[in-house]
Amino acid sequence: MSETAAYAGEPSSVLRGKDANDYLERMGLRPVEIHEALKAGDVASENTPPYAPATAPGLNRWIATVHTIRELLHKRNWTCEDRQNRPTATSSDGAYTLSFVRGDAFVADPDPLVVPKAARRRGPATRAAVQLSLNLASVSNGTPAGLPAGEPPAGAWFLLYYRDEDEIRSEVSLPSGFDPKNEQFTGWTVRVLLEPLKLERPDIRDIGGDDVDFTITDIAEH
Repeated sequence: MSETAAYAGEPSSVLRGKDANDYLERMGLRPVEIHEALKAGDVASENTPPYAPATAPGLNRWIATVHTIRELLHKRNWTCEDRQNRPTATSSDGAYTLSFVRGDAFVADPDPLVVPKAARRRGPATRAAVQLSLNLASVSNGTPAGLPAGEPPAGAWFLLYYRDEDEIRSEVSLPSGFDPKNEQFTGWTVRVLLEPLKLERPDIRDIGGDDVDFTITDIAEH
């Protein structure tokens, strides 16, 4: 990879393989559904008309990915919201909120010191979501009332994905910090790596993909 990785001062807890799959299941997430959403995003990107704007393939990928995973989660009683136009899905017990972000080339890198970043700077809504998780962790060690000890920490989790030439890499991760100046994640408490989704179509226009973020005036509600 030509990019330079950012490194955290504190290592993340990184889960892979069966451990990762079991961990996601405990959160109410199914790896097969995440892969289904990523595949839907790839199809949507591929089907972008040739004279659409240059940003369209990546944006179509993000829209289809978000739609598919939220539709699947909604069928299992997750709540889907779009506060201030920021799409999220929240587990039925309220413990986990999932957001959807295109990451950089270091998504799913197993090095616990590597810090995958968002491909684009994130706005106040993301900053507020991260802060909410940090506040929760500081008062309850990430475990709200009714959630058994030892379960994955409650909070605002992010599905990060990166479309490389022949695969899509992804992880579901809980941030440990956010830099408001650079508008970027600064570390991850837990990173749950999915198996790469292998693809047969390497010649695409939107290596990496793209997504959107929103500026909000009142972050207290997020």
